[in-house]
Amino acid sequence: MPTLVRFCRALSREEGDPVRFITADKLLAAGFGRRPEFRTHIAELAGRPVGYTFDHDAYSSCYCERGIFLVDLYVVPRARRRGVARALLAAVARAGRRRRRTFIWWTSIPGNAGAHAFYAGIGAREFAVREHVLGTEAMATLAGGRG
Repeated sequence: MPTLVRFCRALSREEGDPVRFITADKLLAAGFGRRPEFRTHIAELAGRPVGYTFDHDAYSSCYCERGIFLVDLYVVPRARRRGVARALLAAVARAGRRRRRTFIWWTSIPGNAGAHAFYAGIGAREFAVREHVLGTEAMATLAGGRG
């Protein structure tokens, strides 16, 4: 669990997101309880953890198929360009195929040219989309209640 927390926080820092919400207790309860909300893979090089993925199930209404939403793909800087990201995505794909999932969908930060080149190289299609997040307080307001 400490490795997963460390990696989640490192990715959040790189992307400019807050880290204060990422705790071992929350991840343990959500991912490793009776009904796990996510799956994770951890990659190692020479016996040391160097990257992770974080995903959950998704559904596409336009294809009427089940798939995977890849929330996080992170490799520590010293291990990048060594095949770790490819190995992690391959692990997600294999696990998805075992569960009869037909696609993996994810988003990326606009300025991450290295990641975009990697994604194109493995055959991923890129779509121009805008992400929208309704956070805790705004969601509560919309739902008619308080946070």
